[in-house]
Amino acid sequence: SIALIETFPFLISARIVASNKSIQIIYQMSSSGVVHCGAFVTKPKSLEEIAHQRFSAATNANHTSVVTITNLQPLTGYSVVCYRSYMGETSSLMDTLGNSWRVNTTCCRVILVRQLAKTFAVGESAVKLLAVSLDN
Repeated sequence: SIALIETFPFLISARIVASNKSIQIIYQMSSSGVVHCGAFVTKPKSLEEIAHQRFSAATNANHTSVVTITNLQPLTGYSVVCYRSYMGETSSLMDTLGNSWRVNTTCCRVILVRQLAKTFAVGESAVKLLAVSLDN
């Protein structure tokens, strides 16, 4: 009889997509497992720092995980770091930091302008003509 032994998953490919407030990592592994990611201004010193951010995803049938890191600042550079886990085992910090990426979130904040009045007479106060607000 032949016994199949599944090995610890390794990274096959990663694709990074940044927006103004989030970074999405499409992470393909050699076998099933879970990917845990974090975004840092400076690289983390432990796997616990990455786990603390709580952004993770299990692989699908194609051994791909999609992790989206949210609540980031626009126009900011981040070190995106991901480690793998499988059946209680994790990749090493050295391996994890070796597979990290420098990613910049995109520009910018959104300015919303609403027209409050349809007409405006010369000489009138323009205070109630427009409402302007910024997204969070």
